[in-house]
Amino acid sequence: MRAVVLLATLAACGRFDFGARGDAAARGDAQAVDAARDGNAVASDAPTGCAAHPYELCDDFESADLAPVWMADTDVRIDSTFAHSGTQSAHFSMPASSAGAGAFALLIESSTLPLGDATSYVRAYLRFGSLASGGNAMEIIAAAQASSAHEDALFMSSADLAVYKQWAPEDSEHDLAAPALDTWLCVLFTIQRSTTATGSVALAGDVAPIALTNVQTDGAPPIADLQFGPQLSATNQPDDQPALEMWIDDIIVDKSPVTCAD
Repeated sequence: MRAVVLLATLAACGRFDFGARGDAAARGDAQAVDAARDGNAVASDAPTGCAAHPYELCDDFESADLAPVWMADTDVRIDSTFAHSGTQSAHFSMPASSAGAGAFALLIESSTLPLGDATSYVRAYLRFGSLASGGNAMEIIAAAQASSAHEDALFMSSADLAVYKQWAPEDSEHDLAAPALDTWLCVLFTIQRSTTATGSVALAGDVAPIALTNVQTDGAPPIADLQFGPQLSATNQPDDQPALEMWIDDIIVDKSPVTCAD
């Protein structure tokens, strides 16, 4: 068993939008027809952003409070320090911890994975104020069983990014350099779910694509919690970890492929 990943679970909350757009889009089309008939140009009221698409989850964190879909750790809040789009993002402040102690600051939602999609596509923009220290291996995104026994995850260390799956035989793919600090990074994290060795876990976006293929990625009970934010389990923390800050913005989760431009 790889000495990474015994999940700590706690919670964290943004705006949840199923993208009801038909009426608004219809109004926009009607306006265009009326404008053409009258010879007048009018601005369309067609929806944009999260409201423009029927994603299973879409959050740009532009509301005053975290949305009810999220369980929120107290170290996660919305602020305007940095934003990939709009003026706000979710700010994660993970406290300092001693080697072997573990630490986390998480947003968790349990609405999308229980839909049972064959493949779950996750898009998020990440911004790191610092990296995992020494030999520590820090989870950033995880799709976990509610019991936190097993998971599929994106890991960050001081040296690289990695995708990981915890079902036997446990393994990980380390092919990417550590993310740059103080800049937005788009990640596309994809889980093809399978209780046999036919699934995959993949990472793409603003990084070279890497994947674990022909692997088990789900089990009984099935993965149910989608977790965002820095997370160190005690077994993944051989070194002291200074306090760490990161920001996440423009999260999308869906059963259809998504891109960094969506």
